[in-house]
Amino acid sequence: MNVVQSQLNNVSILQIVLTIIQSASIIVASFLAILGVNSWRRETVGKKKLDLAEKTLALFYEARDNIKFIRNPAGFIGEGSTRKKDDKESEEETKILNQAYVIIERNNKVSARFSELFSLKYHFMAVFGKDNSEYFEDLNKTLNKIFIANNMLYGYYLNPRTLRPVSQENEARFLKGFEEHERIIWDIGDNDEINKKINEIITGVEKVCESASRKI
Repeated sequence: MNVVQSQLNNVSILQIVLTIIQSASIIVASFLAILGVNSWRRETVGKKKLDLAEKTLALFYEARDNIKFIRNPAGFIGEGSTRKKDDKESEEETKILNQAYVIIERNNKVSARFSELFSLKYHFMAVFGKDNSEYFEDLNKTLNKIFIANNMLYGYYLNPRTLRPVSQENEARFLKGFEEHERIIWDIGDNDEINKKINEIITGVEKVCESASRKI
């Protein structure tokens, strides 16, 4: 009986050991599964952040090229002619209004790309920080600045008598503002203030995206 009892005891101990090993295996497997899920989650989130950063930065680069296209001082035959003409316009007014419409016409060709970029603003803020909305806002302000200057400049051409100052004292100030409008509308090259502002905006976006990629 002692031998039988001893064998039974050995079997019980073995079963206990096997149960412990099985439980430990389950715990280890569960732990590894959790690690795998967390790793997958980090990789997925990281990839989404990189994708957003890449897409946003690419659209800012494209916006820079599109603004250069809009502000290209070289004119092309037929530009501005898509404007709807008023029957009461004189030949001179049509010429001026068509010239003013060149900027708008060019913008219409690329406006969908600007819209796509601006649609990323809140997503970009949510992922990279709300302070980073400034890059989108500054770009939008720059675009508006171009269109406002365009309206001001060609408004003068249409109404030179009413807009041009009478006194000589204001004449110099008026001509200076006139030249400033032209510099805003048209790209003058390396010292162009609009180009400098756009490059400054893009440099800021590049820093945000590079910093985010290092943290992933």
